Amino acid sequence: MRPESTAIRIRERGFGEILDLAFLAIRRHPIGLAVALAAGAAPFALLDHALGITGDLVLQSFVYAVEAPLATAPLVLFLGEAMFVENPSPLRIVRDLLRATI
Repeated sequence: MRPESTAIRIRERGFGEILDLAFLAIRRHPIGLAVALAAGAAPFALLDHALGITGDLVLQSFVYAVEAPLATAPLVLFLGEAMFVENPSPLRIVRDLLRATI
């Protein structure tokens, strides 16, 4: 990655500018964001449903605290690709995710 070739200019931003960038990312890549979120969250949602993790608030809090970073990892990798590379590559995202988890 070369800083001069990113989709956005790298600099310090205020809250309003960060919010604007978020809306820009949603407008430019709605399908990719949805797929990345579903790919990360769906397996954990199915696992929680299968294990019946309901009722015990302490257990739910612990499980969700562990699951949340793992479930959002594909989304974070996609956002990194979308903001710093012209065309996000699904293969690169999967490779990076596997490299980070193995």
